[in-house]
Amino acid sequence: NKWASPRPADEARSKGKVKNDSASDAEKIQRARYLLRRVFKDQNSEQSKGVLLLPNSRLRRIVSNLAVISSIYTVFVEPYLVSFDVRPLPVITVFLSTVADIILAFDFASNFITGYEWIATDGTWHIDMRPTATALNYLSTWFFLDVWGIFPTQLILVIVDPYGRLIYPSPLFIRVLEVLKCLKIFRIIQFFRELEKKSDLHKFHVLLASYIFGSFLIIHWWACAWFWAIKESERVLLQRPEDASLCVDRTKLLAANESDQYLCALVWAVQVVTTTGNGDMLPQSDTERGFSLFAYILGLFLFLGALVSLYTALLSSRTNELAFMHRIHAASSYLRSRNLPRRLVLDAEDHLRYEWRASQGFDDVACLARLPPSFQMRAFQLLYARLFRAVDFLAVRPQSDAAFWTALLRELRREVVPAHTWVYREGEPSDGVALVHDGSVHVFQEATGYVFDAC
Repeated sequence: NKWASPRPADEARSKGKVKNDSASDAEKIQRARYLLRRVFKDQNSEQSKGVLLLPNSRLRRIVSNLAVISSIYTVFVEPYLVSFDVRPLPVITVFLSTVADIILAFDFASNFITGYEWIATDGTWHIDMRPTATALNYLSTWFFLDVWGIFPTQLILVIVDPYGRLIYPSPLFIRVLEVLKCLKIFRIIQFFRELEKKSDLHKFHVLLASYIFGSFLIIHWWACAWFWAIKESERVLLQRPEDASLCVDRTKLLAANESDQYLCALVWAVQVVTTTGNGDMLPQSDTERGFSLFAYILGLFLFLGALVSLYTALLSSRTNELAFMHRIHAASSYLRSRNLPRRLVLDAEDHLRYEWRASQGFDDVACLARLPPSFQMRAFQLLYARLFRAVDFLAVRPQSDAAFWTALLRELRREVVPAHTWVYREGEPSDGVALVHDGSVHVFQEATGYVFDAC
């Protein structure tokens, strides 16, 4: 998409109508870019017959983002409506819920006509654009989680009982549907994971945002569940009254049945170990105070241990990333200090970020070179087994030929080539053999535009 449209003369030359052997290098490059763009366009048009949306198209991204926003609204509002059973429903709630349901229904329908990405056994990345395969893939993955989000439960309640006087409380099947719509939380989790992998935002910022969102959502759900439990317990108490002071009064607690005694003991243990206090169950003897003190200390060490483990895991996982981010910052600062074009600086940053996503900061060859010789060959052959099987002159080479594999490991180096750039050009002296590990390469004749191979 970044390539400029060719001039008429360039287009005529690419079709063979004009022959100019003295064309400049700039014109040849522009003509080659036009040919590459035409090849990519033809391939996409052939793959997308019968399917309307590509998974990375602009419309698909807009629909997905709107579906995520609607899912966030759904997982917050639906539990509130189920627990508090607000009747009659406010107009703004009915309107927003209906809009969210329409967006989720449109996203649900569009998933049947959106191609999906998959990785073959040889490690190559593909987009399947066949209508039948696309529909079957969606039916076997997200269908049963998304189907519950398309039911307009609030609109149904308003149509059946607009004033909230005939049906109270809400029917059981309506409340079950509202709870099932909260399964959209898995879509939100997927959104944060994709944001962490593909976004330019720092991984720590994405994790922090997801933790804050998750904390607020869990607190909201527990508040709604607590109020629902209060309402249900009141209904049960009307039929079978219970003593509210059972866990506080020792005489009543000792005279209660085993299940009530265990529940009171469990409530005390959770309150003390989580350092939230004893509540109304205060210790009344030295033995109880000793147990409470031990539980306090145990809960404190468990909490501190969890914090230390989380911090250590986060720090160890970000060591390579921080070093790579420093490299990106240093490179961009150098380019800006030389007053180079902003477009070049951004392209360099994009390439370095892609290199991080492809390697995660590890150089396989350099890491293998630091291993003992007895492990080098086995690890080397296992890491690149698929690549070696796909290359003719390497597939026939026996694994027992240690001298050959040692020499190959010594000469091999990993290189990430930016998209839409040359690997080799016709007429350039060859200085090595390139093995394509990930991605795709087009081999074509620059003068005529004839495509020899696309792998």
